[in-house]
Amino acid sequence: MKSGIELTRDGGTHRRNVARVPAALLALWILSACSPQVPAPGDTTAVAEERAGRDEAGLLEVPRPDLSLLEEVARNAIDEERERLDSVLADPAASDESRGAAYADAGMLYHAYSVHDAAEACYRNAHRLAPDDYRWPYCLGHVYRSQGKPDEAVEQFAAAVSLEPEFVPALIHLANVEIDENRLDRAEPLLERAHEIDPMSAPVLIGLGKVASGRRDYAAAVEYFEEALRLAPDATEIHYPLGLAYRGLGEQEKAERHMLQRGTKRAPIDDPLMATLETLATGWRIHQNRGTTLFQKGSYDLALEEFRRAVELAPDEPIARNNLGSALTALGDFEGAEREYRAALDIDPADSMAHFNLGTLRARASRDTEAIEHYRSALESNPDYLKARFNLANALCRAGEFEDAAAQYGRVVERDERNGSARLGEALALIRIRRYAEALERLESGVQALPEDRPLRHALARVLSAAPVDEVRDGQRALAICQALVDEEQSLQHVAAFAMAAAETGQMDLAVQWQEAAIAAVNRTGRSDLLPALEENLERYRKGEPCRRPWRDDDPVFFPVTLAPESGRTSSRGS
Repeated sequence: MKSGIELTRDGGTHRRNVARVPAALLALWILSACSPQVPAPGDTTAVAEERAGRDEAGLLEVPRPDLSLLEEVARNAIDEERERLDSVLADPAASDESRGAAYADAGMLYHAYSVHDAAEACYRNAHRLAPDDYRWPYCLGHVYRSQGKPDEAVEQFAAAVSLEPEFVPALIHLANVEIDENRLDRAEPLLERAHEIDPMSAPVLIGLGKVASGRRDYAAAVEYFEEALRLAPDATEIHYPLGLAYRGLGEQEKAERHMLQRGTKRAPIDDPLMATLETLATGWRIHQNRGTTLFQKGSYDLALEEFRRAVELAPDEPIARNNLGSALTALGDFEGAEREYRAALDIDPADSMAHFNLGTLRARASRDTEAIEHYRSALESNPDYLKARFNLANALCRAGEFEDAAAQYGRVVERDERNGSARLGEALALIRIRRYAEALERLESGVQALPEDRPLRHALARVLSAAPVDEVRDGQRALAICQALVDEEQSLQHVAAFAMAAAETGQMDLAVQWQEAAIAAVNRTGRSDLLPALEENLERYRKGEPCRRPWRDDDPVFFPVTLAPESGRTSSRGS
């Protein structure tokens, strides 16, 4: 690697002279740095003596991190760079400039592979040896921001700004951290300065728009966001804050139009230093890990680009195919996703994640028989795959195979006692096959384990109110549970359950009153499909008869279905 990485602007080498920080910025940050004294050339004894004192004064030992999870090409690149660094540090005649450049080069390579502890030490040492170079506190700011350390990121970005007041990327990133921390008064002067330097920067305009929105100056915010959108029409991240600003102005039609176009694609920042950093890392896992991070943040379009690159570099890796398929699924390209999942199975027919993802696609398309086959295949190769077992139980319920479904839910609960959805699914499946006493037992243990779980409490109240088995029912207890539920949330389900419990305790007038309220609410929403069961029970209450079915056989019982694809950083083979 070439030492002392240069930045280019307009095709030429760029090294800006250090400028004094403006007074407005000095009021925000007070920074200091001491430059070490350099002994006379050739005086190696003095160099060694001075270096020992200097190291005690602040140079950090660079850790030797575990690189076993990185690809061989990445490990080799880091090992070679570390050898170069060690060689320079072992040379008693090495100047501060060469030592600083060696630390900087190693720091950028560690940073590129997200080896943050080593990158931090290298950047700090590089800045210690070259205190007038803004690049190393700037890079260190990115390290801290990626680690979720906003105060440390602010300190480093501010140091970069003080050394290079016209470096717009540092102004933008510093301002964005301040906005994230709701410090608008500190962000605004940074963005205004950046706007003076580069009035055509969409990220700067977006930041100014966020500051204006934070102050409820929605008219100014709209102007900033609209101009940013004109400059970066593909940046879908702009539509959401722009929609909110229009909503703040009372322009609902425009607000809704932009809300519908909301997305995650960001306006690009012209940042040659970070662009250089991205070129340093090689290997498919780098793109996979970047894509996974973006996927987990909901930036599916950006994740797609990273996963495509991973597949290009490692077409025979099932995990790369699975991740690409997951991004395609999230973006609605189900045919493309299926191609990738099937490609993963061509590579490894036992790949549990690919079977899970194909099962998810089939469940989404209401093809539960095929979904069941894929979920079973996933469990054959990985019996501990709880998501696959939970989704298998859901699919079995939709297929009417309630006994098998109850067993599958039960196995999930055995491994994950706090899974309220699995507990509910097991009880509802048992109710479908008339095993009311077992359903009551499961619900009571579920509520005991998860007392704040409303769906479990609601189901328990219904069984206590309306199970067609005398020894299972307890109307007074059911009414107490329903009263607490209604006090917390006056939902249609809770109101109907309250009426059911009131009828079981013989309070028919109260039951009629609550059931009529439930029907009126349904009529207002236009959900006519919910009326038959409600009206049937209302007629029963009017006749003075309690309900004897917690749910009708044709009721669309809710089974919580996970339809999101799986993605991950490591292969599912054998896991």
